[in-house]
Amino acid sequence: MRHFTFPILCLAFVCQLASAGTLSFDGTTAGGPTWNRPDAYGLYLPSAGTDVRFHVLEFSVSESGLYSFLETTAGWDNFTVLYQNSFDPGAPLTNFMIGNDDYLGSNGDSGFDHVLESGIHYFFVSTAFSENSSGAFALTITGPGEIYLGDPAADVPEPATFALSAAGAGLLVWLRRKR
Repeated sequence: MRHFTFPILCLAFVCQLASAGTLSFDGTTAGGPTWNRPDAYGLYLPSAGTDVRFHVLEFSVSESGLYSFLETTAGWDNFTVLYQNSFDPGAPLTNFMIGNDDYLGSNGDSGFDHVLESGIHYFFVSTAFSENSSGAFALTITGPGEIYLGDPAADVPEPATFALSAAGAGLLVWLRRKR
């Protein structure tokens, strides 16, 4: 029985590595709708953040854990906000999770690390620190699970996921028969 532990642990380790995900997304706030953005803590609406352009990206994750968000821009001062369950630009303090202006002290990049749960819809909002500031941005989200854009019920698992599941099931059947 002892010699079966190693293959099963290896299979669990491979499955864990296979589920890690990264999402890269390029977008723009230029020409987008405007709103009054919240402060970085979701406590109030600052006077520097009124009538700023924004872009919203809906997503979900396949696995709960710590996810990192990094948004870079070219020449404009961005601000990022994360919401859960729903996003309403007319009620910017509702469902607020976290916001950030300058990630790790950098000027012009924005982001944060935050724990996300599977089965919840999230909304990443790219916006500006102040009026008359907008433009192109590049967003990268990394974490322990896959990141799905839009409605997760509409997403179909990738063929590699099915292949990995079939290989794991085959290994378990083989181990059971050998026993």
